[in-house]
Amino acid sequence: MDKNKSKSNICLIVNRNAANGISPYRLVYGKDASIDEVNEYLDMLATRGLSVRTLRAYAYDLLNFFRWLALNSMQLNKITKTSLLQYIRYQREQSFGKQTAPTTINHRLIVIRCLYNFHFNNPIPSGTRSPKENPHFFTQRMPSDPGYAYAIRPRNPSLRVKVSHHIIQPLTHSEVSLFIQSLKTWRDITITAFMLLCGLRSNEAITIKMDDIRFSENQILIHGKGNKERIVPLPRTLIFALKNYLNLERPKICTDNLFVTLKGTNRGCPLTREGFRSIFRYYRKKSGISNANPHRFRHTFGAVMAKAGISVVSLMKLMGHSSIQTTMGYVNISVNDIKQEFHKITAKLFTQEIEN
Repeated sequence: MDKNKSKSNICLIVNRNAANGISPYRLVYGKDASIDEVNEYLDMLATRGLSVRTLRAYAYDLLNFFRWLALNSMQLNKITKTSLLQYIRYQREQSFGKQTAPTTINHRLIVIRCLYNFHFNNPIPSGTRSPKENPHFFTQRMPSDPGYAYAIRPRNPSLRVKVSHHIIQPLTHSEVSLFIQSLKTWRDITITAFMLLCGLRSNEAITIKMDDIRFSENQILIHGKGNKERIVPLPRTLIFALKNYLNLERPKICTDNLFVTLKGTNRGCPLTREGFRSIFRYYRKKSGISNANPHRFRHTFGAVMAKAGISVVSLMKLMGHSSIQTTMGYVNISVNDIKQEFHKITAKLFTQEIEN
């Protein structure tokens, strides 16, 4: 990193009109000097078809890292695992009263490794290589085996910080009831129902198109993370709210987006992420349920389905998880549920012992 590239003059710019295959997010220093190491990598990701949200996350991760490189007058091709340890310490020290989440640190480390491998086609070196260290070593097979000796790729364990296991805490029945009672419009009822009864992510709800709804089959096509599509059934309660929203509130406009702004100068325009967050912010304050954020309703859906006895594979498909380990987090998530099940089983066993 050149000495004239200080931390303060490295910034992220957004080009909303970027062509296909070009990232809308660009790292620059000064006014418009491109940081090609990052931008070429982001363009590669855009060419692969990664979503704008993923490109944004990668760009902000690399912004943080390249500001640290500038602060330490370092070049990308000179970093080692020792350097990354220093970067981890920097993130912990520069949290400004708010602890940087371990998952955030680990994600940044992953992005850095991918960037380094993209440019140099090698893993990040340890920085403490011994003169006798050999990039390959051999292991011997029995003479009867075909191939008497073969090269083994050396282990290159990834550097990461420990992540504490957090128990998923869904909303209680009373919290859900209070929040729903505070809802004022059919649109807001429908949005909440999609999160609570279908387990949608925020972005999945925002990006629903009119053509995605299949009333004849009582189901909807969801465009999930990584452009993965899935079919989700629609319960009758949600269909009732949805039809009332479409017939009574939604302006007759040309946009394909299901959810739109209902008031003001932007009436009829697609609902934005900021508008979506403001809806839940308003009703949290009105209902007094401070933890009723959109993703908490998704957690509540997963918890209720798991408690009701749905199979893990079915729940995985409904929620659009790519890993079954993520879905397993919804199984036996409540300490109270565990306690109740424990006392129920032990009482049953005790009764059987007495009868016998």
